[in-house]
Amino acid sequence: MSGIACPVNGPGRTANLRCEVITHFDRLEELSAEWDRLWQSDSEAEIFQSFTWARTWWSCFGAGEQLCTPVVHEGDRVVLILPLVQREGTIRFLGAPQADYCDVLCVEDRTAELLALALNALLQSVPGWKECVFQDLSPHGRIARHWRELPPRLRSLLRVALSNYCPTILFEGKRNEIIDHLLAKKHLRRKQKKLSKAGLLSFRHLETKAEAQGHLTQFFQCQKRRCALLAKTSAFESPQMCSFFRALVEQLDLRNEMRLGALELNGRPVAWSLGFQVNGKFAFYQQTFDVDEGDFAPGEVLLYYLLLYAREKVERELDFARGDEFFKSRFATHTFQSWNLYFQRRNISGLFRSIWWAGRGGLLRTSGPIISVIRRHEFAFRFFRFMRIWRRRTSSRILQAKQSASLFKHLLGGVVNLLRTAFWSREEVTLYQIESGTAVEKETAGHSSDSALQVVAGRFSDLVDLLLEHPGVSPMAVEEGRNRLKKGDQPYVIRERERISVIAWTGTRNLVDLVSLNPDHRITFARPALTVYECWRVPGLDRTLAYRRLLLFLASEAEAQGKNLFICCSALQPLLRTELDAQDYWPKYRIIRRKFLHWIRHDSIRALPIKSWRFGLRQFPSQI
Repeated sequence: MSGIACPVNGPGRTANLRCEVITHFDRLEELSAEWDRLWQSDSEAEIFQSFTWARTWWSCFGAGEQLCTPVVHEGDRVVLILPLVQREGTIRFLGAPQADYCDVLCVEDRTAELLALALNALLQSVPGWKECVFQDLSPHGRIARHWRELPPRLRSLLRVALSNYCPTILFEGKRNEIIDHLLAKKHLRRKQKKLSKAGLLSFRHLETKAEAQGHLTQFFQCQKRRCALLAKTSAFESPQMCSFFRALVEQLDLRNEMRLGALELNGRPVAWSLGFQVNGKFAFYQQTFDVDEGDFAPGEVLLYYLLLYAREKVERELDFARGDEFFKSRFATHTFQSWNLYFQRRNISGLFRSIWWAGRGGLLRTSGPIISVIRRHEFAFRFFRFMRIWRRRTSSRILQAKQSASLFKHLLGGVVNLLRTAFWSREEVTLYQIESGTAVEKETAGHSSDSALQVVAGRFSDLVDLLLEHPGVSPMAVEEGRNRLKKGDQPYVIRERERISVIAWTGTRNLVDLVSLNPDHRITFARPALTVYECWRVPGLDRTLAYRRLLLFLASEAEAQGKNLFICCSALQPLLRTELDAQDYWPKYRIIRRKFLHWIRHDSIRALPIKSWRFGLRQFPSQI
């Protein structure tokens, strides 16, 4: 059985109507031509209401969903389709939440009449649901414009709540004037010129499916990295979401309906835009960029080229879609709000839900202007974003400890560490040295024995991958890593089966300040040396092989550069210390810092006696 027939009784032309609740997607496939006819009859219809979007979404997300789509017929002609699915007692739009705007497909001048029949069908013929949520309704859509015209009996079961901010650029017959004004912004032009100086800059839309599929792999990874920096979970963490967009590339026309743009620097993509273009409107759905190029603001340069594209190819509107990203408010000419419409059953449970949503709607109307003011001021926006990131990271670490049944240990350790650092702390670091040429011959053997390990020169994106692979890592450490990269330090990343095990920070130094000692206690080198001054370790992994491979690799690097190699090893790294001893590294100096009540400190540095590898004599290093 593919649907439930719902007879309609009433005078006049209403008597010629019948409503069918479709429960199998095969039946919707049979009505696909009628669906396309209704969608094309709306000159402002969104791609999200197209049958291609619905069919692709169902193939990727339909598992676990129960179709319950009311379709109203007038004779042999379909006059309304309300695409809905049910899951765990809640009815929602088919295609959501991936669709930025949702709506009904119907004849415009009869929206209220036909929608009333569809809602009655939900009440009478669809069992088991507790709440129906019409989410992310565009303020210009048919439901948003006509729901107040419904009969009072149905209107009393509806509650409205604000959903998302939707910044947009409406051209209103002044496209060239508006876009030229935006392109003239000094900040935008400055960013575009800065990136242009780094190499040959170009922007293009990908028009072949094979090339678009290749770029999607990079798009997904870069989007996940950006979200990790903001303590967000990327939608592309879900394999279904990735499959959905790959399927859309195959189903939609890349020259008209779906537009995947790439900003390239010297032929290498550094930013991407993913949008949809129908009915004279460009919906800017997603954008991302390579975090390694973040200092050049490639996201804003991408927007510069999109504005150029819109001036030539977009007639009506450049819509930034839902979302509160700061750059949107800087360029939008209008900001709308989408709505959620909650449809409740007439029972006690429905009554309580109605009261809840009525109260929540009032709260949102009060907080909305405050949030709007915060979004318009960059300092306030960044402050609240920092607090949100801190809260999410803290919650993530607590949740992770709870799932591993170590919440009490995690909280106790945090308190003990706070008290220990406040009253008494002790840091110990030993500086090891190996002269160039000593370990080069061992490095080749290391490659074959540790084939699962890879040592590569790291980039900022590798630090962000650490956040993705290990949610408990503090984002402040990643920001510190960004600052070190700007100063010229080089991280080396050790990956074990594609996952990061250790990140070793190196710099070419004339002196070493190991534990922020005062100038009298710094160690000065006779000539610049390659120095490993800190190692970031992933908890819970055996790093013995990783350290072995790292030391052999760095010895080879130092030999190639004609420099001595120095390794700083703290007392908290016994595995590294063991490997250093095994590879004939010599402990040269030991530095100890003691702090009492945080401010009172005592620093000491001591040269260690070493055993000469040539003569077997104990001696003290006079100069490094």
